[in-house]
Amino acid sequence: IWPSPKLIKYFGYPWPTDPQKFRRLVAEKHRHGIKVVPYSCLTFLSEASPEWKFFGPAWHVTGYADRRSADVGRYGCAFMTVCPAAEGWADFAVWANRRYVETFNLDGLYHDNTFPYPCYNPIHGCGWRDQTGAVHRVYPIFAHRRLYRRIYAMMKSLGRETYMIAHMSGRVTMPVLSFVDAYLDGEQFRAGGHHVTDYRDVLTVDYFRAEFMGKQWGIMPVFLPELARQARDRRGTRTLLAFTLLHDVPVWAIWCSREAVDEVRRVLDKFGYVSAKFFGYWQGACETSDSQVKASAYLRDGRALLVVSNFARQDRTVSLRPNWKLLGLHPKGLRAADAETGQQICAPGERIRLTIPQGDLRLVLLTK
Repeated sequence: IWPSPKLIKYFGYPWPTDPQKFRRLVAEKHRHGIKVVPYSCLTFLSEASPEWKFFGPAWHVTGYADRRSADVGRYGCAFMTVCPAAEGWADFAVWANRRYVETFNLDGLYHDNTFPYPCYNPIHGCGWRDQTGAVHRVYPIFAHRRLYRRIYAMMKSLGRETYMIAHMSGRVTMPVLSFVDAYLDGEQFRAGGHHVTDYRDVLTVDYFRAEFMGKQWGIMPVFLPELARQARDRRGTRTLLAFTLLHDVPVWAIWCSREAVDEVRRVLDKFGYVSAKFFGYWQGACETSDSQVKASAYLRDGRALLVVSNFARQDRTVSLRPNWKLLGLHPKGLRAADAETGQQICAPGERIRLTIPQGDLRLVLLTK
């Protein structure tokens, strides 16, 4: 649930404008099997809130506030940065969010701006002076870590399933993100108001694997698309999916073609990928005859689903050789089919010959 004056009292504040109306909204979503995870922010506080009026000078991260974002502007007041190192802020944040979640039976919290802001507020001890007397900022990483750890412990102690999702685009701060269930990355490609027209212009597989994959940290990743309006079609979205699915990363289906995302999701669901084992191309899941084409694999119940992505600027016809030993399969008796269309490709033998459109992907189902 995103903040709006009709729903949330102050932007990012953990309390609704109309508690009874909000309670009915949550109950209605639950009746339809929908989890309710509202927007939250542990690094900002609305200047219209009663707490800011009293504690603002002591809690503030000196020198920064959000006054330009359109959703903040609808409230007519600034969204002020606050520092977890400030006395009292962490205690208030834990208490207020617990009250919010318990009162309205919420299923989790979506945390925005989940990374340390530089601070030099002397009231709560941040910043330092050099020999010339100039003040320098510090990043209170451990104060942020303690706050998110407390919020995580609070949420997980409620005795029911809850979720912590952290938006932190471009700022992978693991001491903080260690205490969330999933992280949302990708908004940095909208920098300066410019959106992406082709993800091959801003990503490489090495870059994606290093920042967006999440497996090296044990946290579930989610990719936030930032396609330009003219590129939010099936073709632009499938180029993005060529990156994300190749690395076993789900897409937050916004600012892209939801239909294209759903097409792929249906294939994955039919295969049962949630219960499947994933083998990445970097693990040698499937050898390809072209360096611009990469292939990963899902394995479940003696079947494999190959994800074959072409990052070249031309269509490519390649020879694929699945790592049968790694996958625990034998090519004899297996058949290869296009998992999206159902069309038979071939009886694979040792190698599979496949044509992949430029900037696109193919899903190949291997079955007996």
